[in-house]
Amino acid sequence: MRTAGRFVAIVLALHANAALGEGSGSTLTLEDALARAQSYDPRIKGATFDLRASEAAVEQAGAAKNPELSITGENLLGNGAYQGAARLETTIEVSQTLNTSGSASARRQLAETHRSVAGLGIEVARLEVVEETRRAFVEVLAAQRLLAVSEQALAEAKELQGLVERRQRSGAAGSPAEGVTVGLDAERADLRLEQARAELQVALRRLGMRWGEVSPSFAGVAGELTVPKELATFEALVARLGGNISSAQASAAAASLRAEVAVEEAAGGTDLTVSVGLRHFREEGKVAAVVGASIPLPVFDRNAAGARAASERAQRAGSAVEAGKLAAMDGLSRAHGRLVALRGEAERLASRLLPEARKASSILEKAFRQGASSYLELSAARRVVLELAAREVDVAREFHELSAKVEHLTASAAK
Repeated sequence: MRTAGRFVAIVLALHANAALGEGSGSTLTLEDALARAQSYDPRIKGATFDLRASEAAVEQAGAAKNPELSITGENLLGNGAYQGAARLETTIEVSQTLNTSGSASARRQLAETHRSVAGLGIEVARLEVVEETRRAFVEVLAAQRLLAVSEQALAEAKELQGLVERRQRSGAAGSPAEGVTVGLDAERADLRLEQARAELQVALRRLGMRWGEVSPSFAGVAGELTVPKELATFEALVARLGGNISSAQASAAAASLRAEVAVEEAAGGTDLTVSVGLRHFREEGKVAAVVGASIPLPVFDRNAAGARAASERAQRAGSAVEAGKLAAMDGLSRAHGRLVALRGEAERLASRLLPEARKASSILEKAFRQGASSYLELSAARRVVLELAAREVDVAREFHELSAKVEHLTASAAK
């Protein structure tokens, strides 16, 4: 009978997989899912546009100011000897402002820091997509495992229901409660199976939506949902925080604010304007050169307040970098502590709790088949096995979701 139960479970599993895969493709690996999500996600595309814009801004910041052309006419349309244009003096002059204050180089440096921030923005967006996709992938793996557990539970419940019904027909049944209980167990197992199928469909859709698929083009995912025995120490993870992407982005933003200080300080300086030209004297028919220079006098405004405000913002950015490190360390501490607890629970489930529960259920099932035990005792034991099996899946799911978060927190900007 146990062989028959396993056969029924296999048939149900094949039927469920066929129904799931109808109109869909094959299974999907994590690498495939990550590649699809990163090629589609609009945040990565948007960050790429930001980088291109910042590169154009760097080019623009390095451009020199345009020269100016001026034409001036003097000594005309007056009175007396200056009536008409007989004594007209015409001056044609070209002037150029020189960057003597250092403002151009400061602006270029600021634009370059903005480009660095934008470049890191692409990696930040990519890592967000990777974490979210990994979590969605794990949800599908867990849903698939729970579906397999539910299919096995229904197959066993149906088999035992058939056994109890045959005993009832032969007059060898136990208490009347057994017939009711076995029927309820089968109904609950069938309900759990329907719920598991629905949850798997939701998980598949959520994963497919990571790359814009409303209806998933894949039937399932391929991968292991196990908790590793080895786990990185908290100290090792903290050592990776110093070079993580969030720290690099915050440092780049702080550098940008420091560059703004240089821009504001340069704005208080003065740029020299030089000019050269020709002057034509109509009355004599002569031409002479004209040269000149001008510089603004910083008497009333040296932009001191603007530079001071920029300096304060830069100081605040340095504090924000340190605050970000503390927040990241706190989040990492909580995540690592939870990972340690989950790993311990997974070990106990796999090495002791589940094997002992299955052993007890097997003993009671054998006794029940021999008429030495009641179905009520077997039903209680089977519920424990089912609860522990579902808990094992939940532990593995949470472990891998937290692992994805830790990988995101400690990911290096160089990756």
